[in-house]
Amino acid sequence: MLIYGRRRDADPNEFITVDLSDAAIQSLMQLFVDGPTWDGNLISKGDRSALVAKGLVDRFDGWNFLTWEGVGIALTIGREVAGEWEDQ
Repeated sequence: MLIYGRRRDADPNEFITVDLSDAAIQSLMQLFVDGPTWDGNLISKGDRSALVAKGLVDRFDGWNFLTWEGVGIALTIGREVAGEWEDQ
């Protein structure tokens, strides 16, 4: 799925396009709803690694968290997907 967002240091009218699989979207939304998450509690480390490569997730000392761009993309995806996570 192609999702549009912005980079933190970019012109406000400049958009980025990110192509994410459904599984990567689920991993992104896990971090959006749950906040920083320990490696062992991630849905998928493979999808997390793909999100890191796209600059949407960062890692530190076993913890995974959204970057500024990752938060923007998660907000773009919308509250409906986040609402599904609240129900889990």
